[in-house]
Amino acid sequence: FFHPSGRREDTFIAGFSMGGYGALKAALGKPEKYAAVAVLSCVADPVALGQGGFSAEVTSPADMTGNITRIFGGAEKFYGSDNDLAALLRGLDKTDGPKPAVFQCCGAEDFLLSQNRDLNSLFSREIKTIHHTYREGPGGHNWAYWNRALPGVFEFFGFPDKSPLTEA
Repeated sequence: FFHPSGRREDTFIAGFSMGGYGALKAALGKPEKYAAVAVLSCVADPVALGQGGFSAEVTSPADMTGNITRIFGGAEKFYGSDNDLAALLRGLDKTDGPKPAVFQCCGAEDFLLSQNRDLNSLFSREIKTIHHTYREGPGGHNWAYWNRALPGVFEFFGFPDKSPLTEA
C-alpha cells in the first residue's frame, strides 16, 4: 500500500520515551539499515529509570525495578552490553561504515530531562563520528510537547514542509 523503499537513505526510525530507547537501540545496532533516528523524551538508561526515575507526572508500573531486572538482567548485566545505548554509541563511533544521524529532543519540564542531557553530553564529550542534533524546549513528557517537536523531526529527516497529511 505504501510502497516503502528498501534503501538505507530512505529508512528512518523514531520513538518517544521508552520507544525512543528502542528506536535508538535499533538504529545503533543496525546502522547499515537506518539513515537517521529521532528520539523524543528518550529513556537513555532504563536501569536508572527502574531504580526510581519516575515522577508524579508519569505513573510507573508497580514493579518497574523487577521488570527492568527481568528484561535486562540488572545493572551488572546491562552496562557495557548491547542493551546499553552509551556502550553502543562508543562502539559504533570507533567503526568505519555507515552511522545513522541522531535527532534528540526533550522538554525542559520532562522527568527524563537529566537522562537526555546526559546522553547529549556523551555526544558532545566522546562521540565524534555520528551526526547529532539536540533540542530542548518548554514542555513535559506529553503529547503537547511532542506535537510541537515533530516538525523538527520531519525537517531533520529531510521531508518537505508540507506532508501529505496536512491541508494544502
